[in-house]
Amino acid sequence: MKRFIMVTFACVPALLATACSGNGGDQGQATMKEVTTVVNEADVKPVTSDVFSSLKVSGQPCSLDSIDGDYASKLGLIKGETHVFRGWLANHVRVAAGKFELVLSSGERNFGIPVSTGTPRPDVAKGLHAPALASAGFNFSTTLSAIPPGDYQVRFLLAEEGGVAYWCDAKKTIDIR
Repeated sequence: MKRFIMVTFACVPALLATACSGNGGDQGQATMKEVTTVVNEADVKPVTSDVFSSLKVSGQPCSLDSIDGDYASKLGLIKGETHVFRGWLANHVRVAAGKFELVLSSGERNFGIPVSTGTPRPDVAKGLHAPALASAGFNFSTTLSAIPPGDYQVRFLLAEEGGVAYWCDAKKTIDIR
């Protein structure tokens, strides 16, 4: 009995360290070094609302996993502070999307943040049984200074070869204050 108790106490710190590491759904990435790309405010541009009428739904999964490490579906962000966006995106043929825009959309007000995939996401490739998605991740920071305060829906806008553009709904809302 004493041995069992000693083993249990010896394992508790290891379990707590794993459970409290902050990796949430990011198992398998703790040992991989990620690079956060800085997006300059001058690169954040308005997107005309009519562009959405010509887009096709990508039909592939996408995710804005977290902003500043918060996984909530609605987040309040302070304009002017640096925020880190992390997620992944597949294009319409289920490979890493490459260049795309994360679009903050609020009725007639839409703003595109130019981003690119390339961050390792072996968890996505394994979870979706799609090795081509091993580099479908993105990780960038920006201050949102070029975007007026308000509530915005988050979408991904992908331009593909042949002039066909696709989009994917991130299912997140951002309240910029």
